[in-house]
Amino acid sequence: IQIYKALAKDGLPTAQCILGMKYRFGDGVPEDLTKAVHWLYKAALQKHEVAIRHLADTYASVGDDENARKWYRIGASYGDEYCKKRLH
Repeated sequence: IQIYKALAKDGLPTAQCILGMKYRFGDGVPEDLTKAVHWLYKAALQKHEVAIRHLADTYASVGDDENARKWYRIGASYGDEYCKKRLH
């Protein structure tokens, strides 16, 4: 976890995505959706497709449909098939 945190703080989107997922599911850290969104958002802003998917799914899981749709649309605009399917 410490390695992912260090790499995420250095701005590496894959590390940010992984760290976000760890917080989302409580894998090696306490589950914390606020921290999950924080790290997934940072990676998504760098066009990390997996982070975009998971950020949208995280919003959807807590009933924030507006943000979920926003991020599914962004993912779909980059050609992500999963995001395209979630919009329909």
